[in-house]
Amino acid sequence: MGGAALAIAAGIGRATDAVDDDRMAIVVPLLQLALVGLAVGGWLAARRTGRAPLAHAIAAAVVAVVVVGAVAASVSGAVAWGAAVVWLLLAVAAGTVGGLAALRPRGKAESAR
Repeated sequence: MGGAALAIAAGIGRATDAVDDDRMAIVVPLLQLALVGLAVGGWLAARRTGRAPLAHAIAAAVVAVVVVGAVAASVSGAVAWGAAVVWLLLAVAAGTVGGLAALRPRGKAESAR
């Protein structure tokens, strides 16, 4: 489930790069959706690991962006290096947010499970 969420989020993020100037209003909601998806994927990765949860959260988000970017580059035949660097930085930030949310202490209701 976590891998699917990350792949969908990274795919949505990649789609924002392809939007032309006439449809710029859709880019912001798509970007927000992609970042939330990467953060949720980071949260899932951090919750499912016993060691180094923050590193796993960041790695999960970065791997999702790299895989989707590699597939998109192989289909289009070109790599937008500037966009790739920006997406990697956004993935690190979103993965960090998700990982930190997973490290938050659990409440009484969650810890009883």
